[in-house]
Amino acid sequence: MKIDKKYETGVYWQDVQHGQMIDFYKQVLSRPSIARDPAMFSYSIGFLVMYADQHFKLEEAYMEKYNYPDTDTHTRHHREFIRELKAFKKKYTSYSDEAVSVLESKVGAWIKTHILENDQKLGAYLIRRQKEELLKS
Repeated sequence: MKIDKKYETGVYWQDVQHGQMIDFYKQVLSRPSIARDPAMFSYSIGFLVMYADQHFKLEEAYMEKYNYPDTDTHTRHHREFIRELKAFKKKYTSYSDEAVSVLESKVGAWIKTHILENDQKLGAYLIRRQKEELLKS
């Protein structure tokens, strides 16, 4: 899953997972089969919630390992987003134009604010700390 360069943090696993989340999100919005199958729409949103939660846990493990100074704020953003996705899943149990619009708005805003800002800072920090670690060994 290749993502637009502007979303890359330089941390391989983070970039791959961001690309997978963005691709999956785009598929949910554009796949006509989802519109015809309410169960598939619900499953897809559930998968997006689960994938985001697992991704956040990995980021948080790295933040802890490398003593990231902005861990509390970053983690709080993760928790808020998961709550928003879960609330979305509960409210929109089937595909609709409104559901798509809300999903585009929420996830689109997340991509712009979190990946392009917070994760860029985290990525730069992790790269710097990992280089420092290599130089010590």
